[in-house]
Amino acid sequence: MWREVTPNDLVCVTPGTRAQVRDDNAHAAERRISEDDPTCKQGFVWREAQPSDLVCVTPGTRAQAKEDNAHAAERRVGG
Repeated sequence: MWREVTPNDLVCVTPGTRAQVRDDNAHAAERRISEDDPTCKQGFVWREAQPSDLVCVTPGTRAQAKEDNAHAAERRVGG
């Protein structure tokens, strides 16, 4: 299924990864220093699944996003 970090994010991922993306997006605001400062609180890093993706996640989740991006083409039918 599509990851949907943003509406146009069509990287194919497992249902568990997609659920994690939704959870991370839902908690994005509380993981930042403040509403005006997108810096992540200690223990979190920007996911960076896309250049504009500044949702704060765990380092493991960011690594998963990079891995998913690296395999995006081969996960599509005809990829």
